[in-house]
Amino acid sequence: MRTVADLQAAFRLIATVGFVGLAAALVGAQINDVRRQRRVLATLTLLGFDRRDLLLLPAIQSALVIGLGLLLSLVVFTPAAGLADRILNPNVGVSEAFVALRAGDLGAVIAAGITVAVTASLLAGRQILAIDPALILREAP
Repeated sequence: MRTVADLQAAFRLIATVGFVGLAAALVGAQINDVRRQRRVLATLTLLGFDRRDLLLLPAIQSALVIGLGLLLSLVVFTPAAGLADRILNPNVGVSEAFVALRAGDLGAVIAAGITVAVTASLLAGRQILAIDPALILREAP
């Protein structure tokens, strides 16, 4: 069935482009958020917060974004897969689904999400560690 192979290749391409877009958006958002809040982060450092403790901010934010995104995508996937089954393969029973998410695929999606969250957190963390606490003193109005 050449048609099924073509559809699988198209879905793989769509998923890959979506994953790259997600990764770029999350990393960019994290770095931009740190740059936007650098005065606040510098103030917290001057007040005695350890810089390493501030690294938890992007880590928690990344974990929440990825977790909620995965949950939402799975909630949307279930009815979309059922609709695709009815449209693309109407004569097949429920046990032979045309669109299915195998455990290995789900594991790969979760692992990729964790990888993106960790990468975004590390890159934002580098930005936090580069903030000079004296920034507040130099830029005081």
